[in-house]
Amino acid sequence: MTRAPAPLSIDDLLGLVDAVARHLGDLGGERGPDLAGLPGAFVGRFADGCELQVTFGGASAEPEVARHAAGESLEGLDAVLEVPLAASGGPEGVLRLGRQRPFAPEEVRLAQTLGRRIAGSLAIRQLAIDRARLADALEAERARLEAVIRQMPGGVVLVGASGEILLSNDRIGQALGVPIPDRPHLADYEGLPLVRPDGAPLPFDAWPLTRALREGVEVHDQLGIRRPDGTVGTLRVDAAPVRDRLGEVIAAVAVMSDVSETARLIEEVREAVHTREKTLSIVSHDLKNPLQVVVWNARQLRRHADKGDSVPSDTVRRIAEWFEGASRKMTTIVDDLLDASRLQAGKRLQLELNLVDLVPLVRRVADELQQDTSRHTLTLTSGPGEVVGRWDEQRLERVLGNVIGNAIKYSPQGGAVRLTVEQTPATAADGPDHPGWAVVRVQDEGIGIPPAEQGVVFEWFRRASNVPAHLDGTGLGLPSARLICEQHGGRLELDSRPDEGATFTLALPLVDLIGDRARLPGGS
Repeated sequence: MTRAPAPLSIDDLLGLVDAVARHLGDLGGERGPDLAGLPGAFVGRFADGCELQVTFGGASAEPEVARHAAGESLEGLDAVLEVPLAASGGPEGVLRLGRQRPFAPEEVRLAQTLGRRIAGSLAIRQLAIDRARLADALEAERARLEAVIRQMPGGVVLVGASGEILLSNDRIGQALGVPIPDRPHLADYEGLPLVRPDGAPLPFDAWPLTRALREGVEVHDQLGIRRPDGTVGTLRVDAAPVRDRLGEVIAAVAVMSDVSETARLIEEVREAVHTREKTLSIVSHDLKNPLQVVVWNARQLRRHADKGDSVPSDTVRRIAEWFEGASRKMTTIVDDLLDASRLQAGKRLQLELNLVDLVPLVRRVADELQQDTSRHTLTLTSGPGEVVGRWDEQRLERVLGNVIGNAIKYSPQGGAVRLTVEQTPATAADGPDHPGWAVVRVQDEGIGIPPAEQGVVFEWFRRASNVPAHLDGTGLGLPSARLICEQHGGRLELDSRPDEGATFTLALPLVDLIGDRARLPGGS
């Protein structure tokens, strides 16, 4: 005899909820089920003769409705009770209970309770899944943001509303000279030696990132930072606040670049432009002086002519010499400028090469310069015989005039200027056919040149930092002199110490007069 099935009890229904929860948990792992991947239906048998079916999708439009669908079968069961599963944030579905005998009203109410609990449980699980997905998405987005920040060419730092450092890259530490990750808060860097452009310390409250965070303003500035080696670097800093939807500042970001090299180049260009302007002024003044001599003497001649006076031959000779001297000075200035222009452009000069004896050439230049100074004593020492090479005499004369003239100019207190002309044999590095070198040394007792700047004086429009302001200079002479020497196949070198004077050494290739095998390096 078949035993009549027992009615559903509350314990039966709670057991159904636990069974469904366990099954869904098994499908979804630790984080709960991925409801989008659940089978369309889950069927289980519970109690005596009662079967449970959970189907997702197709829920009744009327929530909390249970109906007794007699005549519809669920695996051969005559009584079916359907309860909609619908909860905010959860999937929609249907809970079906089936058995052989009808459901009593009390059982219907219990089934409705079961449906609500299942729907609520699924909604909670779906919420946990959505949160986990959102957390994964946020973590992936943060990883992408960190990757972008790490690859940026400049330093980047992001700080929270209270100053905590949220993100940064290695370049920010390189720019500041300290490792950012070692200190978690912006205030921990208050001791950084940031300075204003004028060298004054920059207070922490005036930092661009601090101002962007506290004042909510964008700040674009150029700052200095004292390096451990004593130098001052230049930083370009752009800082801006980060706001939420309500406009409140929740963070601040700063992008920082080390522009020390750029700042140095800009300063060099600015200095070069200033020197060029000063050079034009000096050249104009130098041209004006001989022109005034020409104009004054021309007026004297005209005055005599207007009066019908006969001009003594001595006066005419003297005026002619003045004209000749003024013309020679102006020609020298113009030729120097033309040569400097060609050499700056990297062009070779058209050298007029002829046999030249260096000793009388140096003596002539020294005698002319000695006439312009009484505080300096120029002496020339040379060995016996000629020191002959195939050179451009006019250009070599200007080179010697520049180097010896500098020895006088940069010895403002006066003193000795010693000139030496000698021959030195070729070395093995010069090759077996090299005829040797003609060497001119110019030694003074002037202000000297700092060792670190001895290359600077051979650059266009540059001067040593220890040159007094009242000593004018164009910044053209020494660069031109060195390049002219090099185009002759020679060299111009410097050895100096501050306050101990300077020695310039000019070396030019000799010529083999006996075999007439003249070497013409750099010539045309």
